[in-house]
Amino acid sequence: MRLLLLEDNARLQAVVSDSLRTNEYLVDAVGTIASFRSAIALVRYDLFIIDLGLPDGDGLALIRELRAGGCEAPILVITAQAAIDARVSGLEGGADDYLVKPFHQAELLARIRALLRRPQSLRTPMIEVGSLKVDSETGEARVKEHVLDLRLRERRLLILLARRAGSVVAKSVIEAALTDFEHTLSGNAIEVIVYRLRKALDDKASGVTIVTVRGVGYVLRETQA
Repeated sequence: MRLLLLEDNARLQAVVSDSLRTNEYLVDAVGTIASFRSAIALVRYDLFIIDLGLPDGDGLALIRELRAGGCEAPILVITAQAAIDARVSGLEGGADDYLVKPFHQAELLARIRALLRRPQSLRTPMIEVGSLKVDSETGEARVKEHVLDLRLRERRLLILLARRAGSVVAKSVIEAALTDFEHTLSGNAIEVIVYRLRKALDDKASGVTIVTVRGVGYVLRETQA
């Protein structure tokens, strides 16, 4: 899952980002509405965490803008505005949940998990390709009764390839999906991740494999019986 955090307080931004990454979420963090707009123009996010009081505009107006533009991703508001009227305005403006500062990181994580469990038209939780089953919410991959032992980035790559099984996924798309704004990923690192994931699939006789399309990217395909 890839999240975008919009919070202008540098200390809180760092604390929340570190907490989410520790819990295996891929997080991009920005401090202005302008940076937020730049981010969503490049990346598809599964959830937004938005502060309302921002240096270059109103967070609530941004939420209304997102919903008016057809955005269906869950939105969690984090704000110091604790009044009931402010909460109602936030929820009626398009937010899915509202968390008042200061908050405990455990509660933030619980609310995020709850929002990501809600049905979304663009996300099918269980993806099946041949005998391989991948839970797109948890990243768990199974071949029959066997659970594949995968690292975090291998799980993310598998979800990305499984969602587009049979179609080539460009290397640039993979790079964008596996990295955040603070940590880059080299082309060689992607090749290593692909190698480990391909080996895990082959070792469990999953019935699928990752095919390299030279100079373009990778495609997940069912192997011939």
